[in-house]
Amino acid sequence: MKYKLIEILCVACAVVFIVFSVLSQSGSKKSAPEIYKEMCEKTDFTDGLSLRDNTDFKKTFSLSADDFESVVYYSSDDVMNVNELLIIKARDGSSIQDAADKIKRHVSENYDIFSGYAPEQGELLKNYVLETNSNTLFFFVGGESEAAQDAFHDAL
Repeated sequence: MKYKLIEILCVACAVVFIVFSVLSQSGSKKSAPEIYKEMCEKTDFTDGLSLRDNTDFKKTFSLSADDFESVVYYSSDDVMNVNELLIIKARDGSSIQDAADKIKRHVSENYDIFSGYAPEQGELLKNYVLETNSNTLFFFVGGESEAAQDAFHDAL
């Protein structure tokens, strides 16, 4: 009798754990533009940045926007400004890691370029934000990185 109760409790705990794991890994249901819109309700993180199209996205990160559910990409028109904001919503989590790796390479290459002759831009690149949440990726380079990261969390 005592062992039967322990078995039932173990099975119940396992079921609760599995349900919790599945729910926590489901990712955001919102598209990248919806997340961006909610983020900008708090602060406009794209002040001085321009919305980029899929061609710019592919040229910058060597990624195709067609491989994702939705993409929002902003960057500066000024070649001496490294500020960027990128939100990617993937169809599933499998393509997010590849995107994160390419973004890290992009940051590293830009840091190598800017750190020598534009140290303030190099400092921004050292403090970039790259965060993945199941099927959503957030990348930000700018002066308000903590506020942008908090706004991203709130928008999910």
